[in-house]
Amino acid sequence: MPEPSSPRKSSDSPAGKLLRNAPIDLLGGILVNSIISTKSISDFSPTSQPPNKNAMREKPALSVPITTLNFKNFVSKCGPIFAAQEAVEEIFGWHNPSKTMACACMWAWLSLNPVYFILLPNFALIWILLSTHTQRYPNGMGDDLGVDPASGKHVSDDPVEGSPDYVANLQNIQNMMGDVTAGIDFVKQNVLVYLDWSHPQYSLTILHAAVISSIGLALLGPLLPWRLVLLIGGEAMFILNHPWVQLSCNLLHQLIVTVITPSRSGIVEVW
Repeated sequence: MPEPSSPRKSSDSPAGKLLRNAPIDLLGGILVNSIISTKSISDFSPTSQPPNKNAMREKPALSVPITTLNFKNFVSKCGPIFAAQEAVEEIFGWHNPSKTMACACMWAWLSLNPVYFILLPNFALIWILLSTHTQRYPNGMGDDLGVDPASGKHVSDDPVEGSPDYVANLQNIQNMMGDVTAGIDFVKQNVLVYLDWSHPQYSLTILHAAVISSIGLALLGPLLPWRLVLLIGGEAMFILNHPWVQLSCNLLHQLIVTVITPSRSGIVEVW
C-alpha cells in the first residue's frame, strides 16, 4: 500500500517555483544573444582588425551560467541601492515634511558654510549606524551590547528566493529598467537629435553657444557667488518637489495646453 504523500511545502508551490525561476526565465533572451555573440567571436578572422586589448583586459568572456549567477546574486544583494533611492525620494517627495525641512535647513547651512561639506561622510556613517541599529535591535538592546544579539534582522542577510524582499527587489529592478529606458528614449527624442548633427543648423548653433558661454563662464567663474548658487539650487529642488507646487505646475501646464491648442488649430484653418 503506498504511503501517503507528505504535504507540499510552500516553497514548492507553483508561485514559489515561479519566483525562484524568474531570474532564469528573464535571461532567456540573453541566452540566444550570447550564443550569437559567441559564434561571432569564434568566427573572428585573423586578417581583420583585432579588438581593443585594453577593452577586453581582465574581463571574463560572455557566459550564460555566469550571467545567470550574477543576475541572481544581484537580485538578492541590490536591496541597499533601492533603499537609498527610496530614502532620497522620501526626502524630496515630502513624504515626511519634518525630515524634508530638516534636510533643507542642513543644506542651507552647508551652502553658506561649504567648509563643512567634509562632514558629509560622517553624517552618512551616523545615519547608517542608527538605521541598522533599529533593524538589529527592534525591541532595544538593554544595558549590555551583548544582550540578545540576534533579536532583529541582520543587515548582511540576503533575502531568500521567493521571499517578499526578493520579490520587492525584482519589482524594483523591473521599474528601474523601465525608468532608464524611458529616460534614454526621452533624451534621444528631445536632446540627442540636436547633438548628432541630424539638424546641422541647430547643432552648429549649439556648438557656437557652448564655445562662447565657456569663455564667458571662465571669466565670470571667480566672480560668481557660489554659496548663493548652491543655496538657491538646493532649496529649489525641495520647493519644486512640494506637492502644492507640483499640483500648481500641472494645472498651469493643462491651462497652457488648453489655450495653445485652439489657437494652433485656428491658425491651421486660416492657412
